[in-house]
Amino acid sequence: MADFRDAVIIPGIGPRWPRDGNLTALSKALLIVCVLALPVLAMRRTSLIAPATAQVQFTIDHQLFTKIVNGSFTNFRGQITFDPDRPEASQVRWRVETASIETGSKARDKRLRSAEYLDAPRFPSIRFISQTVKSTGPDQLLVTGNFTLCAVTKVIDVPVKLVNGVFDCKFHIKRTDYGMLPDTLLAADDLAIHLQVQQYASERPSWRRTGMAPSE
Repeated sequence: MADFRDAVIIPGIGPRWPRDGNLTALSKALLIVCVLALPVLAMRRTSLIAPATAQVQFTIDHQLFTKIVNGSFTNFRGQITFDPDRPEASQVRWRVETASIETGSKARDKRLRSAEYLDAPRFPSIRFISQTVKSTGPDQLLVTGNFTLCAVTKVIDVPVKLVNGVFDCKFHIKRTDYGMLPDTLLAADDLAIHLQVQQYASERPSWRRTGMAPSE
C-alpha cells in the first residue's frame, strides 16, 4: 500500500500517490513546488477595470467662461495586477474608448469627439500600459508607463493611492503634447484625469454590450 508521505497534493483535486515506489523523490519535489506556489497565487491578485467596477473622469478649464468642465468616459476596460509584498511585480493596463466621452452637453461632446480635439473616428482609444511600479509609502504607488492619446505615446508617471479598498489614480497631461491645437476660447491645455478602481473587483465586463473583444 502506498504511504501517505508519498502522496502529491494537487490543489483542487486532492492527494495522488505514485504507482511506483521509485517515484517517491519525484512526488516530494512536486509537493514542494505546489506548496511554494500557493503564497504567490494568494498574494498576487487582479482587479478588473470595467464600467461596473471603476470610473474614468476628467476635468478641464473652460477658457471662455472661466469655469471647470467635468466629464467622464463610459466605455473602458483593463486590469490592475497587484502584489502587496512585491509592488514592483505589479502591472497596470487600461483602454478608454474616446467616443464614449460625456460632459452633460451633446453639442460639446460632439465637438470633443471631432478632429478638433479627440478625433474619435481616427483615434478610437486612449491607452495606458505600465512599465514599472514602485512603492512610495504605505498604500501608495508610483506607476510609470506608456500613455497613448491621438496616436502619440509618451511616458508618464501616475501616482496611485489605495483608499478604502479603491485604487485611486490622478494625473495631469497637456493636450498640446498629444497633437491637439491650442484653444484660447474653449478648452485649457491642462487636462486632469481621475481613475478609480475597486480593489480585487472580479465582475467580468459584458463584451457584447461594449462591442469589444476580450482579447483586445
